[in-house]
Amino acid sequence: MSLITFPDSLETGQPADTLRWAAQQFGVDGLVVTASFEDAVLVHVAATAVPGIEIVLLDTQYLFAETKWLVDQLTKTLDLNLRVVNPLPNVQPDNLWQSDMEG
Repeated sequence: MSLITFPDSLETGQPADTLRWAAQQFGVDGLVVTASFEDAVLVHVAATAVPGIEIVLLDTQYLFAETKWLVDQLTKTLDLNLRVVNPLPNVQPDNLWQSDMEG
């Protein structure tokens, strides 16, 4: 396994520069960005810097309707390569988040 040499410009460059560099090094198929869509800036930067980059959303079964709407809108607007990872069929949502602050 060879070591990867990072250019000094990544330390002072813009996030889009880092993503483009990674795409050149590893190819678009070698990159994945996970996003909660709480803030769509990362999704926008990734999708415009590296068209076709895979964007992954974890469906926790607690996504707000507004979040789902935003995901749909951005998928259409930015032509996102979006993959939604859903829980296994036997996983049912619960309300432990209301009482189990440690879990």
